[in-house]
Amino acid sequence: MRHYSQARSALAMPLLRPLHRYAPVPPVAVDDHGYPYEDAAPFMEGSGHTDALRYAGSVCDDRYAGRACTAVAMALHYRKGDCGAFIVPDLFVSLGAPDRGRLSYKLWEEPTPDFVLEVLSAKTWTMDMGPKKDTCEALGIGEYWLFDPFVKRLDAPVAGYRLQDGAYRPVPTNAAGRFVSEALGLELWGGDQRLRLYDLKTGEYRRISGGSPRGSEGMRGRESGPAGRRDAPRRSGSGIAADARGRRGTVSR
Repeated sequence: MRHYSQARSALAMPLLRPLHRYAPVPPVAVDDHGYPYEDAAPFMEGSGHTDALRYAGSVCDDRYAGRACTAVAMALHYRKGDCGAFIVPDLFVSLGAPDRGRLSYKLWEEPTPDFVLEVLSAKTWTMDMGPKKDTCEALGIGEYWLFDPFVKRLDAPVAGYRLQDGAYRPVPTNAAGRFVSEALGLELWGGDQRLRLYDLKTGEYRRISGGSPRGSEGMRGRESGPAGRRDAPRRSGSGIAADARGRRGTVSR
């Protein structure tokens, strides 16, 4: 099996988890409070990576225009006061957040995202299938999806995980052998190095719209840990979960 081993429940696994921390490349742009949102790292992951994100971001931005936050390569900060505590998902959708411009996404000000998509590449796959997935699980992000354009790291082009009882469980295929995101109401399919999203309501494959998804294109590419510039510090998953619980007490979904 080439699938990364499934994360176990935090209650059953009190060991330290690696914290997926972003290592920005100078010069770094920060907002008025010092939180990074852009650096000098180029957004270059190959045509399969960029095509998939352009397509998925455009589809989600069009589908949820005026109703949700759709962001590509936007910094997602999860601990107030710690400017280094953030991840940069390839794509995330937060159905409870307003559709507005923002430099970065701060979880103590806005609701936890419902959907994250990561496109695997030679530089990022170990982080996407390990520490970043664990961090999203601890933060309570409902669904975590992986797309492998060249099917080098997964058994199939698409794999998904859904949060159940505080832990990610693999999403099974439906009767047609496809994966369905319950959060978005979309069927995910991959083939010929392309990602396609099927709308369960309209019964049609979604096409790219004329708009572009929101995000900071400079943020992606330089991440700490095995696939990046330096090893990430370690922090317990229960500590991240505690931050998330405190945050949910002040944010309405």
